Amino acid sequence: MRKRRVLRMTRWAAAVFAVFFPFWCSACADYGTHSAQSACEQMLNTLEVGQAPGSSTEDLCHNVALSTDEGAIIFHGEFLADCLAEIRFLSSKLGITAPTLFSERLPSCRALFENGRSDGEACHIDLECPVGSHCNSNYNQCPGRCERYTRDGDVCGEEEGTCDYARSHCEDGKCVACVQKGDSCSENRQCELGQYCIESRCQGPQKEDGPCEIIHSLDCQEGLFCGADQTCQAPSSEGAGCLTREEFMEITTKGTAYGLGLANYPQCADGLACRAGVCAQLVSRGGACDPADWPECAERLYCDRDSKTCEPPRKLGESCKEGMPCEGFPMTICALDEDGVSGVCVERNGIGESCSDQWDCAIGLVCRDNSCQRNRCRDFLTSQGLTGLVSRD
Repeated sequence: MRKRRVLRMTRWAAAVFAVFFPFWCSACADYGTHSAQSACEQMLNTLEVGQAPGSSTEDLCHNVALSTDEGAIIFHGEFLADCLAEIRFLSSKLGITAPTLFSERLPSCRALFENGRSDGEACHIDLECPVGSHCNSNYNQCPGRCERYTRDGDVCGEEEGTCDYARSHCEDGKCVACVQKGDSCSENRQCELGQYCIESRCQGPQKEDGPCEIIHSLDCQEGLFCGADQTCQAPSSEGAGCLTREEFMEITTKGTAYGLGLANYPQCADGLACRAGVCAQLVSRGGACDPADWPECAERLYCDRDSKTCEPPRKLGESCKEGMPCEGFPMTICALDEDGVSGVCVERNGIGESCSDQWDCAIGLVCRDNSCQRNRCRDFLTSQGLTGLVSRD
């Protein structure tokens, strides 16, 4: 009897997610027929939110539509054109999906979705709550409640109040105001959103040759990366030297390359990969590759750990082994047998189907009470306001 054991988010899974997700998400811009959902999707696509793995605009906006139907959000479609115009005039989108900055810098977008809940009432997403408040909910607590942000100087923490991360951070159990550009700092959270602690000063993303820390992917302006010499650089051309994954990990020491954000450390130009320490052309099907190094196979191929060659993912119903992606990933998985080594490619479970953990369920669903359910508290507004966004500065 086959046991639905699935892959956890390892270095391999992160890398495969980064390679295959953009193709799965190519249909995410298909606006729904629900007026609030359609407006939400247009807004998020203009904001460039929903491009990260597992955060399609269709999925994120479905909860907005549900909240509208429940009266928790009051939709005013007449503000859509002004909302989209405000987004296009932004000089920088960094931090804009932090609830406070969203309301301040995009007033027409906030007016598009008026809150229908008051402080103390049950909620699912931040738009349901008044300006200056947030929906205190999470994976294990959904629905939550609308709560005011904790003021600077007041107590904060997991069991206490929540700081407004657009303005402050929790330090030594109290909310402390963030410092401004040019002020001294010791870590990123002390700086205002869109600023980073670089050389002990809060600064914006750096230009080419500017200082950076290799473990922070946002220190450099868009199109640049932080090199081994801790300066921002343009991706290298074919034949140039580059850091192997092992060398990168030795420098960072903190394991950040395991995350999705650094699964493809962008040190080589588009169409190239770092192969054995040199920027080279991507490998075609059947070509040799190193599964321990950076992803180096051409589009929709992966590096097979047994053959060490670039191969297409297995089709549904075909046999697979742990570490092999299935066609349609991340909407499919390799369901392993009891031995935990081999199995069969199957679709991930839908709403109402059984699950043992999150990876059993399709993207956008959560495993709760051994059943795949829609994550009703999934929100495009975030405490850090940086998900899926890029700077235009």
